[in-house]
Amino acid sequence: MPSVSFGPREPEWHSWYDTVHIPARLRIPGIQGAYRFKRRSGDFDYITFYEASDHAAFGSDEYSRLREYEASLPADSWERTTGALPGFARGAYKQCGGADAFPGLAAVDLLSVVGYDVPEHSREEFSARYESRQQAERVPGVRAEWRFKLASPEEVPMSGTPAPSPEFVSLYHLDDSDPALAEKALRDRDFRLGDFERFRLVVAKVPALDGTQPG
Repeated sequence: MPSVSFGPREPEWHSWYDTVHIPARLRIPGIQGAYRFKRRSGDFDYITFYEASDHAAFGSDEYSRLREYEASLPADSWERTTGALPGFARGAYKQCGGADAFPGLAAVDLLSVVGYDVPEHSREEFSARYESRQQAERVPGVRAEWRFKLASPEEVPMSGTPAPSPEFVSLYHLDDSDPALAEKALRDRDFRLGDFERFRLVVAKVPALDGTQPG
């Protein structure tokens, strides 16, 4: 999600997001968790991750009906206003590698998120660089790292139009004792992938209004 600036109504927007928008999705069969993160550094203000036990959840009849209902709301509703923010994007991703199995984000408070787009003629080069990096020694201050690839509509049906990129996303679970040092170490290790990098964020989990994460 791009920069959010709703002035004095911003607390109202957060309340709606936590008490209306996210819970509506958690009622969809197969969607089992939702976690919001706020920017510490990078180009986007917020990123929300939805975890699903069934990849078909995002294209299910229940999800489609929810999206149709939200599209019928007035143009000044929070749902329509948020979805119309310039730069707002959504996509479905499946784990495709990384140094660790992905346990979900329930216990993760601080993340480095890096997106990559790879031209067709550079795929072999990207894979060689990426795989050699993943086999390197663990970066100090990084607890775990996971790699995801944008799923095709056939792999993960989605209601609505997903963004076409980034094609690859790396998530790094950072130790919160010195995240700046960990991020510098990641940048130093990732410099050979800079030709393909689309964005890089460091984000911290946003607790829900009652002090717990939904899901």
